Amino acid sequence: HHPLRLSCCAMDVGSTTVKEEQFVRLDVEQCYDEFLELVWRQGGGLGVPRILEPGAPRSGCGCARRVGLCIVERLVGGGRGQF
Repeated sequence: HHPLRLSCCAMDVGSTTVKEEQFVRLDVEQCYDEFLELVWRQGGGLGVPRILEPGAPRSGCGCARRVGLCIVERLVGGGRGQF
């Protein structure tokens, strides 16, 4: 599980942790790599986010992105092969 911390710039009232689960037929490392590239970095078909901080090269931890006008999301945990 890879929590995302969400906050909004001018109206920042704290943070929210979001947890999502879905069954896929991929090994754990391949699944994480696909999520990181296709969903996190490329937006998963909902528009390409602006990457503010790249984070760790393999795990993406610390990566921050801006989606929409003022929502900044940061990948604060997780890693390849971890649950």
